[in-house]
Amino acid sequence: MAQLDESDRPNDPTRQARLIRQHSAALRQQSQELRERLNRLLDDLLRLRLVHLTCAECGRQARKDENPLDNWRSYPTGSELLNFCPECAKREFGVDARVGGSGARD
Repeated sequence: MAQLDESDRPNDPTRQARLIRQHSAALRQQSQELRERLNRLLDDLLRLRLVHLTCAECGRQARKDENPLDNWRSYPTGSELLNFCPECAKREFGVDARVGGSGARD
C-alpha cells in the first residue's frame, strides 16, 4: 500500500497541530507589527498635538508643558484606545508600556 502524502490526510491531527502552530506564529508576528505601527502613529499624533489626552481613570488632561510621549500610556481595548496619565497607569497596570500593556515599549 502506498504511503499517503500529508495533503491527502486533511484531518490528520499532527498536520492540524502543525498548521495551528504556523498560524499562531503568523498572528503573533502581525500583532507585534501592529503594536509597532500604533506606537509610531501615536508618537506622530502627539508630536503634532492632533490628539488631546484625557485620562480614562481620573479625567486629568495632559498639560501643555508635559510631554505625553514620555509620560502618558495608551492601552487598546477592542475598538477603543484608552489613555492614562502616568500616575493612573502605574497604579492600574504597574507597567510602562505605551500601547499593548506588555511591560516594555514594543
